[in-house]
Amino acid sequence: MSTSTSRMTVDEFLALPDDPSVRRELIHGELREEPVATRNPRHAGSVTKLATALENWQIAAKIRNVYIGTGDVRCRLPNADHTLVGIDVGVFIGDEVIRQASEDSLLTIAPVVAVEVLSSTDTHQSVREKIKLYLAAGVAQVWIADPDFHVISVYRSDRQPQSRNSDEVLTGDPELPGFSVSVAALFLA
Repeated sequence: MSTSTSRMTVDEFLALPDDPSVRRELIHGELREEPVATRNPRHAGSVTKLATALENWQIAAKIRNVYIGTGDVRCRLPNADHTLVGIDVGVFIGDEVIRQASEDSLLTIAPVVAVEVLSSTDTHQSVREKIKLYLAAGVAQVWIADPDFHVISVYRSDRQPQSRNSDEVLTGDPELPGFSVSVAALFLA
């Protein structure tokens, strides 16, 4: 991912002309750009399976005012000055997020859960930076899904990271009450 040397605001970032060949994020005022890469089937399948499991939970639990966004859902993170990211899968809860999702071009509310599915363009440094950004912005849980090794690592601000492999179950308590799914079900066989 390339980084620009100049700093910009979110408004300046949003004013950039659309370029479908480039994926952009703004991290603390630094423009980050990388060529758009077609995601491999393992990545795309994991995003779909994660979003489906979360939506099935939301329907079964009859929880209203939940927005589950996928495909680099654009989010301006609160408490992260001049930061706008794309989240692979985000679980947002509340009336305001429902309004924003239907009316606005980006969300300005931190998700309750942010999921990043690892891809070939991710570096250890970029993943670590995203985890820190999300937690500092008030995201309760950050899930890092590894579609190659079938592992989900869960990060929270109040405890050490926990990893779940394909023989285990991923839960979402307390933020996602009752959410429970076999890790193996979240990845292509």
